[in-house]
Amino acid sequence: MLSSDKNIQLISDLLIEIKRYAEIQKEGFRIDLTLKLTKLLTALIVGMVFVLMTSVMVLMLSFALSHLIAPLVGSLALAYALIGALYLLIAIVVYTKRKPWLEQPLADFLAGILLEQDHHENEAGSPPSTHS
Repeated sequence: MLSSDKNIQLISDLLIEIKRYAEIQKEGFRIDLTLKLTKLLTALIVGMVFVLMTSVMVLMLSFALSHLIAPLVGSLALAYALIGALYLLIAIVVYTKRKPWLEQPLADFLAGILLEQDHHENEAGSPPSTHS
């Protein structure tokens, strides 16, 4: 009879520990998700600011270049057309190279953020994951 009561108590304690472990895992998941979303949003905001600043810079440099080459080509309209054609050529090159230049680096960046191992797991002695 005493052994049965002890087993029931052990099972009850085990269930309490399992419930506490599940709560800790849930909280850890929420913290990890928050951290990863923060990194993604930060990268998105920095990228947007970079694109905006670069666009303004390219616009200003385009006007300057157009005015610079206008006397060489004969008219300002032709200079603008040449700069536009240059951008069209750049757009075609970027479009044809979009996988190695854009898609793959973006996929690597997102995988690095979303699939990164927790630092405490690696410190605890588990071997680092190797991706082939």
